Amino acid sequence: MIQTVAIIVKKKRFSTLADWAITKNYKWVLEGSNADDVNDYRPGMRAIHELETVRSPLLELGFSKQDIRDVSKEWGLPTFNKPSAACLSSRIAYGLPITSERMRQVEVAEEILKKYFTGQVRVRYHDNLARIEIEDEQMSILDNKDIVRSIVDNLKNWDLRLLHWIFPGT
Repeated sequence: MIQTVAIIVKKKRFSTLADWAITKNYKWVLEGSNADDVNDYRPGMRAIHELETVRSPLLELGFSKQDIRDVSKEWGLPTFNKPSAACLSSRIAYGLPITSERMRQVEVAEEILKKYFTGQVRVRYHDNLARIEIEDEQMSILDNKDIVRSIVDNLKNWDLRLLHWIFPGT
């Protein structure tokens, strides 16, 4: 069976944490998966389920991302509206090898876009195609031809030559 990078990384990270927890007499290592993660392709979750000392309390209680944001806001936590921050390797199209060069392209592309867009910004890598995801409220920024030209020119410098805009709420 081929193991994905996500499985290998998660298993190593949580095995190390579990070993540390045992030395400190902790019964569990808790991680933050939630009910919304069940509907996504999350190969790393398999590694979590294989480790008996790792628990996912938010998932076990059926909390969605929105539930977590609502409770966080109610409790006055400053992170209640912080955008999700998935691993950069998850932005590489399934089946393409994950390389440091490709991950760097995604990282730089997202940094470029965050100069113009707020909230959730994602770049999905499909070889030389950058599939760009921004929030619906940000679409009007694309009316500014100078901003669009700057984005296109900067992404071309990183060998991302084809752009495809995705608006999640549409």
